[in-house]
Order: sequence, then C-alpha cells, then structure tokens
Amino acid sequence: MRKTVIFLLLLSTLLMAAAGAAWAQQDSPGYPIMKFTSDELLDNLARNSIFPKAKASSSPLRALPASYSVLNLLTYEPATHNQGSCGNCWIWAGTTLLDVALRDQKGIADRLSTQYATSCVPEMGLRTCCEGGTLWNFNQFYEAAGRLVPWGNQGADYQSGGLTCTACSSVDTTGSYPLGRIDIRTVDTTGEKQEVINTIKSLLNQNKAVWFAFYLGQPEDWLDFYGFWDGNSEDVPFDFSVYQDHFFGTGGGGHAVVIVGYDENDWLVLNSWGTVGGQRPSVLFRMPQNMDYGATVRIQDDDSGEIYNYPMFEFAALDVDFDAAAEPSTESVVLEGDMYYSLDLSANTAAMQAGRIRNLSSGGRSGTLYLTLWATSGNFDPDGTKYMLARYELGELEGGQSLENVSVTGQFTFPPNGEYRITLALSEWRTDNEEPGESIQDFYQFPGKVTLTHEKRSSGGGGGCFIDNAMH
Repeated sequence: MRKTVIFLLLLSTLLMAAAGAAWAQQDSPGYPIMKFTSDELLDNLARNSIFPKAKASSSPLRALPASYSVLNLLTYEPATHNQGSCGNCWIWAGTTLLDVALRDQKGIADRLSTQYATSCVPEMGLRTCCEGGTLWNFNQFYEAAGRLVPWGNQGADYQSGGLTCTACSSVDTTGSYPLGRIDIRTVDTTGEKQEVINTIKSLLNQNKAVWFAFYLGQPEDWLDFYGFWDGNSEDVPFDFSVYQDHFFGTGGGGHAVVIVGYDENDWLVLNSWGTVGGQRPSVLFRMPQNMDYGATVRIQDDDSGEIYNYPMFEFAALDVDFDAAAEPSTESVVLEGDMYYSLDLSANTAAMQAGRIRNLSSGGRSGTLYLTLWATSGNFDPDGTKYMLARYELGELEGGQSLENVSVTGQFTFPPNGEYRITLALSEWRTDNEEPGESIQDFYQFPGKVTLTHEKRSSGGGGGCFIDNAMH
C-alpha cells in the first residue's frame, strides 16, 4: 500500500546553514588562512557538537608520563611539509593524523600524499582545489575514497603550493592502502582546564596525533602570529587565548595544525608552513598548556544580526580502521517499503527512513552500508553530478537478514541555492573489486521538486511511497 508523507522543512530563529564550498583561502601577508561566513562557522559548530567526545584517561594525571611525543611515528620531510599559498591546511593536518595512525597500527612508515585529496576533493563534490575545509570534510572525502595514497606515487607528491590544481586522474593510486572507516572524536573544551589537558594527553599516549584548529578574529591577531612564526625558534610558546573576545571581522580566519606531543609545560605543535629558512627545522612551535581552552571570539549572524560566542579552539582525534570492509555478498542489498525524509534547519539535521533494508544473499555478509540523501537538478544518476545533503553509516548486514523500520538522522549540508529532486540511496563499501570502493546498490527518487535556499523555506514537497527491489 502506498503512503504519502508530507516533506517537513523546519526553520528556527537560528539558521545554521552553509554552502560548504564557500570556505576559501585568504591571501595573507605571509601565509594562507581560511576565510568563512558566520553561517559557515555556525554550521561547523553544529557538526562538531554531534561527534562523540574523547574521554580522559581513567588513570590519575600523574600516571601519564611527564612528556610524550608521536613525532617518531610521523613519516615526513620538514623541508617539504609546506602548504605554500594553497589554503588546504585542513588536508595537511588530517593527513598527518592518518600518517601517525598508519605507522602505529600497521607498522607502515610510508609518507601519505596530501596532493591526492587536494586534487581529488573537487571530483567528490566537496571542495575546489586550495579552498579551506574542516575535519568533517576530510572525513567525508576519505571514507568515500576508501584508500590512502603514498606520497611517492607518480603525481602524488605535493604540487599545489603555488595554487596549481592538478587533475585527480594525474595521481597514481597504485599500491594504495585500504581504509575502512574513520570516526571523529572531539575534545570538550567547556569543562575544567585540567580535564581538557588530561584528555589531550591521553589521546597522545594512545599514539593519536590531535587535530587543533584555531580561529582569530582580527588581522592584527594574525599579524602577531605571523611575526611569532617568522621571528622565533621552535622552543618559544605562543598563547592564542590572549586574543579571546575579539570580534570576528572580515580579517578573521582559521587555521588547522596538529598537536604531536607535550612536555611539562607546553604542547608541541606541527604546522604546515615550512621550515622558515631552517629557523624551524621540524616545522614546530609550542603552545602553553596553561591557557584558556574555553576562549571564544564574537561573531555576528549574517541573517539575524545576533551576536554569538564561537569557540576559538577545536581539538579532535581520529579512530581509524585500516581493515577493508567485510567481503560482501554476491547479490545486492535493497531498499523496500515506505521511504521518507525530512529536513530540520533548527538542528541542521536530515531524517531518513526506510521500511526495510534487506540482504538478498542466503549467506555472506554485506560490506559497510550507508544511507545517503542526495539532491540533483534532474533525474538521479548514480554516476552524475549530485549534492550530498546527509549521510549515515548503517554497518554490515548478514545474508538473508534485514533491517526493519530504519530511521536515522544525519548532519544536513546545504547545496547551492536552487531547485532539486531528492533521492534516498543505499550504498555499499565493497572489497571484491580490484580496488576497494563504494557503489550505490539501490535508490528511490522522491516525486516532485523542492527549492532549497539559505534564506527561505522550501516551496516544494517531498514524501514517500512504496518501492520494489529494482533500481529506480
């Protein structure tokens, strides 16, 4: 029996929506930083709030060593650890986290390519070359790519320092390392200072490099950091929290780096701005542990004019699974029953529902399954241009079994303003091909079109209806 469900698009006074691709590289006096709108900041804050939180060690702080570093687990050459004029610090920082994890978990000391993601992100529909991004963008790219490419491969060494955007097809992916999944764990900076310190130290002692993104509101704040970077040795610390409460104006921006260790007083931080003519031989700087981790900058919402306090600091780690997904069944997994979706802009989320997801094989386990909500200008084409609105990982499914009344919620990302058809797709991450990859197994395109803009609610409708096992 067919059912019709009304498409919901809920608005609140706080519109946390962003186009995503508008993060941009800033031509600073010396080094690139990332520029963004207040909507993009609020969108990033909403995403960060839903990630699982990292936990401090259950052992007393005194049980942790007085100093520790994962720098010995990182395969890098300081002289070429330099993003140049390209605003892709987020790719450099994220790749460093994966590099350390690969060495720690697999014993593989093979430097990973930053050019691979820089070149290929535009083809994934997430970014254009040398625009800025977030750890969430990094996670989205690599979970879809399903592999890590060595720096030494043809075309995989870094080439975009001068804003040159080489094609994704020019990067040789032969001999890449399979990547199963990446989970982000953030550090809660709203608690006691010692708890934040203990959590970061615990992550480092688990041999996890720690993502650190910071946001400075005024050009003068950035000039201070540029001067510090150019004028000091690696032993001198810099406290970003002294710039808290500054208004985030047109000169404001963000930068992503990596905490790779600590000693009695300071964090050891790896930047991606080169060795400064040998003055920073390891591309490092220090940051005091005794700082205000809950520091904020003030931002004004572009739509409402309301002032918000935005966290200056983001700390996060990655749980990485380098094992390929389970060998999938030889037959497809399918969608069945009633399909439904809704968008809630007050929470920046998208709800996705399917009556049943079934593995048609009598035996054998599926690969990792995902539900994804896509927006397209016309009829849905699995290989065509499309915008990812939301995504949710379902895990694996044994042969002959099914998931009933599946109802999940994913983080919503706005596409460019326009009129779209909406599609719910079931995809599977597979290992039975020459290269691991994800493919769409079944999908349902909702009838009608909806208008999605950042300024107003949708003018269209969505809904659901019964579908069979066939591809639609």
